Amino acid sequence: MKFPIFAFIALTILSLFFLSPSSHGQDKNVLLDAADIKLEEQKLPARARGDSKEAVKEYGEDWWAIDIKFSTEEEITEEIEVKVYLAAYDFLKDDAFVVLTAEETFINVLQGSNHRATFYLHPGSARRFGGDKGIASFGRSSGDHNVHVEIFEKGRLVAEMDMKDDDPNWFREGAPIPDVLLGVKDTPWWPFESLAYNQIKEGR
Repeated sequence: MKFPIFAFIALTILSLFFLSPSSHGQDKNVLLDAADIKLEEQKLPARARGDSKEAVKEYGEDWWAIDIKFSTEEEITEEIEVKVYLAAYDFLKDDAFVVLTAEETFINVLQGSNHRATFYLHPGSARRFGGDKGIASFGRSSGDHNVHVEIFEKGRLVAEMDMKDDDPNWFREGAPIPDVLLGVKDTPWWPFESLAYNQIKEGR
């Protein structure tokens, strides 16, 4: 009976591995890599600034962006939803840990390896949610902020990943705050970068 028991144990371990969250997206249509999740400072395009007032010019350097790249294997994917979670610290509430959330849905996504989803943090919000270090706390090297990404295909979770290793459930531990992170269509970047994205589903 030793062999059947060993085989049963091995099969159970393999089943748990392939059903675990860390395996989402590794053998499916949508592929995501931690190296392709970036939290970086963004400068406004000169054309977007135009003749803006001095205050806008001064704080325009303080925009931040979560930029996500992913790939698809199918010739056309009807609908892909990207959800993002950003670890943040609320200055107005004694630097309480919170999670900024946002989502974007793309339709009729063609096969490719450089699909993008980008979410922006306005200068005012960057100052509020940067914590005790302020805006300087953002960025991959600070250690204060992490990003979690989930990708859904027709409502089914197919990929999820953190920008940096952390407690797997960290993004569920802080109070969620929607409507702070901006989709690319709600920013000054959209007129100049619209062709860098798949078609965005309307009505959100």
